[in-house]
This record gives sequence, C-alpha cells and structure tokens, in this order.
Amino acid sequence: MAALKLIDVISHLHSEKLVSVSPEEQIRLADDAFAKICTMITDPSTNVRVLAASLLGGFREVSLEFLNQTLDKKLLSTLRKKKPGFEGNKENNENTEWSSGKKMYTEVSKEDIEDDNVSLMSSGACGAFVHGFEDELQEVRTATLDSFCKLATYFPSFASISLDFLVDMFNDETEEVCLKAIHCLQKISLHIMLREDQLKTILVVLEDFSMDLREALHTMLASCRLTTKECLKFCVDSLLKNLMRYPQDKRSIWRCLQQLGERHPYLTLPLVPELLSIHPFIDMTEQNIEDPAYICNLILVFNAASKCHVMLSLFDEYTQKHYSYLKDTLPHLVPHLKLSNVSVSSIDIESSDEHSRKFLNQVLERVAAAEHRNPKARQNILETSIQDLKQLSAIEPKLSAAANCAALYIQCQLLLAKIISNKNWLNPSLLSPLQSSTLKSSLEKLLQLSFCLSHQFLGLNSEEIICLRQLRLRALSLQLMVLIRGSNTSALGPCEAFLEQVDSLQRFQEEQGLSPDSFTSALFRDLDSLEDPKPGTVARVLQPLLQSCPCPSLRLNVDSPEGLARVKQASAVIHEPAADSENVHKFTAGLVLGITMDAEVENVENVKNVKVKVKYPDQQVQLILPRLADFRQQGELQYRLYTSVLLSHSIWSEACHVEMSLVLDFSDTEVCARNSQRSTGLLKAEDSTIELCKPVKVNISPKPAKKGI
Repeated sequence: MAALKLIDVISHLHSEKLVSVSPEEQIRLADDAFAKICTMITDPSTNVRVLAASLLGGFREVSLEFLNQTLDKKLLSTLRKKKPGFEGNKENNENTEWSSGKKMYTEVSKEDIEDDNVSLMSSGACGAFVHGFEDELQEVRTATLDSFCKLATYFPSFASISLDFLVDMFNDETEEVCLKAIHCLQKISLHIMLREDQLKTILVVLEDFSMDLREALHTMLASCRLTTKECLKFCVDSLLKNLMRYPQDKRSIWRCLQQLGERHPYLTLPLVPELLSIHPFIDMTEQNIEDPAYICNLILVFNAASKCHVMLSLFDEYTQKHYSYLKDTLPHLVPHLKLSNVSVSSIDIESSDEHSRKFLNQVLERVAAAEHRNPKARQNILETSIQDLKQLSAIEPKLSAAANCAALYIQCQLLLAKIISNKNWLNPSLLSPLQSSTLKSSLEKLLQLSFCLSHQFLGLNSEEIICLRQLRLRALSLQLMVLIRGSNTSALGPCEAFLEQVDSLQRFQEEQGLSPDSFTSALFRDLDSLEDPKPGTVARVLQPLLQSCPCPSLRLNVDSPEGLARVKQASAVIHEPAADSENVHKFTAGLVLGITMDAEVENVENVKNVKVKVKYPDQQVQLILPRLADFRQQGELQYRLYTSVLLSHSIWSEACHVEMSLVLDFSDTEVCARNSQRSTGLLKAEDSTIELCKPVKVNISPKPAKKGI
C-alpha cells in the first residue's frame, strides 16, 4: 500500500516525464503509473483493492487511450505497440497460418504472441473499472464509483462512452452503492444524454422501498437531459406510478417535474394535448385540479411553457384557470407566464418589492421617532406598528423574517415599557394575587419573546445582533430584580448566571468593536466598580438604570448588498399529519401508537435542537427527539423530517385531539435559562423552546385492552 501511494505521488510530480517500458518504447510517467495502479484492482488483498480504486480518481493527467482501456477487459488496438514498416512487411511475407501437421518443422502462426510483449499496458490492467464495479466487496465498488465520477467529470468524452457501465450499477444489491451511482450520474449529467434503454434500467429504482433512493433519483432526473419525447413520456409515466405507490414523494416529484419541464420545453410541446387532455376541436371536460397526477402534468407543462412560448396558444380556458390557482397555491413551482387572464407583470412584482421595503423602513423610522412622544401616544404607535409588520410579513415572503424580527422587538419594547412604568416590579412582595399574576405573565412573555429574538433569526449583522442581545439583557435584569425583591429564597445562582450573560455580551462587544447603548455601558461600568457583586448590590445598580435608560429602537440595515432578504427565520411546515383530518387513530391504552410526521424545516443551523412537541388534552407535554437519520438535507439549512412519533396514554372515555408541533429546544445549551429555571418559579419548562410552526391536531382514542375468553 505504501508503494501505491509512492507511485501516486511521483506520478503527480513528474507526470510528463518519459519512462521506458521496453527497449523500443517510451510512455509518459502518468500513463505508466496509472496502468500499474490499475493492475492492483484485482489484487487478493481487500485494502489494496480499495486503495487502488480510490487513487485512480486523482489521475487527471492520464491519456484518454489509457482511460478508455479501463472499460474493456480486452486490449484495445490503440495500446498495441506498432512495428516499424520493414518489420511489418517482412511479417506479412511470412506464413501466418496455423500448421496443418502434414509437414515436420512447420512454424506456428506469428499471432501466437503474449500480450505483455506487444502492448503498452499490461493485460492485467485492462478493464480496471469493470473489475472494480464487479468486485464482491461494497467498499471496493464504492471507491471505484468515486474515482470513476472524478475522471468522468474531468473527461466529458469518457463520461459519454462509460454511461452504460454506470447505469448497470443501479442494479447493485446494496443500497449505499446504488445511491452512490445515482449521485455520480447526477454530477456528470452535463456531459451525457439518457437513452430510452438506459431509462428503463434507471427508473426501476422508483419502485424501491427506500425513500433516500427515490428522492435521490428524483434529483438526478431533474438535472439530466433526455434524447426523445418518448423518453420524457416514459419518465413522466414512471413518476406518476411512483406517486400512486408512495404518496409521500409528492413534493419531491413536483420539484423533479419542474426541472424536467424547464430542461425539455420542445420535447414537452408535442405531449401537451395528451398530458392535459386538450383537443383542438372538441371541448373536453375539466380535469380535477385536486388530482395529484394532473397537478404533476400541469407543473411540467407550465415550466416548459416558460421556455417555449408557442405552447401558450394550446392552453384552453380550463388550463388558464388552473394556472392562476397553482400560481397562488404553489408559487415556488409555477413560473410567471404571460397569459390573457393574468395581468400581473414582472415589473409590477419588482415595484411591489420596492414598496414593501420602503414601507418596512418607514415603520421602523416611525417607531424611532416615537421615543420622544408621551407614553400613551408612544404605546399606540408601537401597537399600530406591530400590526403593520405582521400584515407585511403575511403578504411579502421575502421580507417575512425581517418584519417578524422587527415586530418581536417592538413587542418586547412595549412589554418592557409597560412593566417599568407600572412600578409593581419594585415591590413584588407587597402585590395582591391579581397584580402578582399580571406581573408574572408579562415577565414570562417578555423573557420568551427576547429568547426567540436571540435564537430564531439568522443573517443579522453584528450591529443588529448586539441590539437584540442588549434587549435580552434588559429582560434578564428585570427578572433578577423581581426575584430579589419578591422572594425570600437565595438569588445567588440566578445572579451568577446573569453576570455570565453580562460578561459574554461585553466580550462580544469588544470583539466586534461596537459601542453599547446607555443602559449596557452604564451597567458594565457600575458592575466593574463592585468589589463583591452580590444579589443585593447588583439590584441596587439595576434599579436606577432600568428606570432612567429607555430601550432604543431597532435599526435594520436596509442598504446592505443583500437587502433585508438576508434575514432568515427558523421555521417549519408540517405536511403530515394533515391539519384538517378527522380520522380517529385507535390503539390499546398503555401501548404505543406511531403517527407518521412529514415536515420541512429550514434556516436551522443545528438539527439536534429540533424536537417534536406533543401536548395531550390533560396538558401533559412531551418533547421527543427524532433520530438524526430522519433528517434529509435538501439544500443549505433546509431539511426534510420524515419520522414516526410515538404516542401513548391511559384509557379515555372518548376520542380527543393531541397537538403536535416542532420546536427548537435549547434547554441543554442555554446556561442562563437552565440556572434560572432551577432556582425560581418564574420560568416554565417551555421557556427554553421556540415554536417553529403552529401545532397540528391529531384525533386519537386509547381503548381498553380486550380481555381473552
């Protein structure tokens, strides 16, 4: 193995140097080293075969003749040594037929010559990739596919002639190897075109039980080019059969058909009447827009029509109505088309985006200007601004995250102002039960909103992050004040956790070179002057600062290169179980019921924090951690969660709804929240969680166990 690695290193350093393979012949060192490593593909040792197969992918300097020889176990004529002209003529004049045996001392045919004596490449090195594909061990086949993919990506002509060998790997008995072959074909899709006979082998994978294989094949088909309209029709029919057999593949198939339509507009054109049941002379009945197969055909045709405008003249009245419906319900899958009944233009869309950005900026400026108004007027302005931002978030997807971030920040401002102006937080121990409950609920809501601001949004710059962290520090300061003034229990633990947050914010501010607001800078200065920061002394520092330093307004950087679209919000969409389903799931009480959950999670940096929250009718709450294997990455910070949620409960008299949702759980990482939760009763268990979506209700009915006869 060390010798193989040494050959690999030397061949890369001196690839163009000529070496002698016989007294008459010289070849490049890169070609000779490639041939030598190819011979190791058939070595008895497993580790040697794996290493040799993995090293082949690094030979970008190899000649194309040597590379093509790896696909044929027989020596190609291009690698046979050529004799000089006079020797060739001499051999032609000699007898080349086999001896009949009638004459003694008759010579045998001149063709009976060893391959090693006439070739530039050893016969044992021929068909190296074929040997690797046929190897009995999965590790060798996987390493061979990796090297094959690298070389096929670098040599387009090699990719085209080797396509049949790669397609045969789709029949591999191992799921990992088949998945590797799919990914390899996807990477070389720019250099190949699929024929109908190859598609028949490829599309068999759509019948496989493995969701990973099916979705990988959908992605691969979306990036490939087909040769004929028959290939496209066969591909569409196979995808529709896949949809009927595995309905959970619906969104993956939709994305595949979207790309197929964009890549093959002129192959789709002759199929439009058949796909949409359109006739040029006869009025056909309207298709069911709720039929998943018909929606697949519409997505394919509409995306093809965006590249082939001739197709628009074939659409009947029903098709145009269905386009308007799909454009509203599936805007990410349906492109903009210039139809007669659709009046929205791209210019209108661009102007709408510009107006939305200006409106968001005006709302933030209005909130900033309200700092100098009287408290009542300022409260009305903040409440109105929150409603405006929520409406903007609902109608403008690109600015939804930025609008939600600003709305949450203003809500925190409003809650903070109400709590401080009421002054009940100064003496919590003297409050009535009603006043104490109001203060407690307001403080819990403030802590929860500020916690969401700190963990739910991505893409913020350092100035915006420090603004959110300073707001969070104010909320924690108010919580510590209420605890110290309103409880006889020791506040030493929460005070230490608060000081850790202060130190963390101070380090961040110094690293980024930013200036804090008046409250934070005064807090840094006063706490540094304390010799022994005990809860009582810290409270005496916090009280005048909270009363005298108003919370500054949030300023989002609208002029950044990406604009406000850079701000992303962690969110999730649950597709299964359906929100409007009335099916009752019955199971034996005390046992386990599995509910399939299919959801899409986006803008989450660490999926280990994603958990399934289950809330039973008796207000019992469970946080269930899905397996990491249940998350399938679909893009940058985008995941699909397909898992089974296990429910169990005692006997119920009738069926009831159980709420299921996805949350981000930071109970293991948020030190301050964990310490405060242990020390006080002000924080609930879900204060360290963030809701990613609205809960979905599932109707279940635990039944008593049937008694045997």
